[in-house]
Amino acid sequence: MKNRNRKEYCLKLWSFFLLITLGSISAFSQKVDYNQGSVVQTNFYSEMPYESINGKIIITAELGGKKRRFLIDTGSLCAITEVLQSEMKYPILTESTVRDINEQSTVLKYIALDKFQFANTEFNRIPAVVFPQNILSDCFKIDGILGSNLFRLGLLQFNSQKKTIIFTGERSKLNLEGKPKDELKLDEQSGPHIRVDLANGIQDE
Repeated sequence: MKNRNRKEYCLKLWSFFLLITLGSISAFSQKVDYNQGSVVQTNFYSEMPYESINGKIIITAELGGKKRRFLIDTGSLCAITEVLQSEMKYPILTESTVRDINEQSTVLKYIALDKFQFANTEFNRIPAVVFPQNILSDCFKIDGILGSNLFRLGLLQFNSQKKTIIFTGERSKLNLEGKPKDELKLDEQSGPHIRVDLANGIQDE
């Protein structure tokens, strides 16, 4: 029962995280550009293993010379925990107050990640949100999230059989022959959207 209650607690906190992250898009949109930063290498290719925990994909990356655990979520912005921010001491670029459905306010801090890499791919000045609660560290035992505004810089491929991820800037290095494809649209944080055809001629993204 205790495990079940903890799982429900974590799911509620995760929903809250997604809510305020989405809220931060409009809050920050007048102040910052999510699509900043770059890959240091010109021709980059990284293949790395991942863990699957309760449907969440987690990889090990290096930040500040130490190994860290990051969740991959292509529908989210990049984010780090307050604990990691306290250690790295990234300059705060801006702040914004957002409210949840219960009208509880939360202050979000906006920073840019440096000294960051996974496998042999290194990144500079990637925008990220500092998450103000312990959801990421307590519930998922991770140090942050790698989101759409980072993965816009290359191509991302998952292999569920090998439990590996490939991230590269070269399409020729991916096995895409005969794979299904569809038109992809990116929003202002480079979040991917595809069109879905529903019953009765209804379309949605």
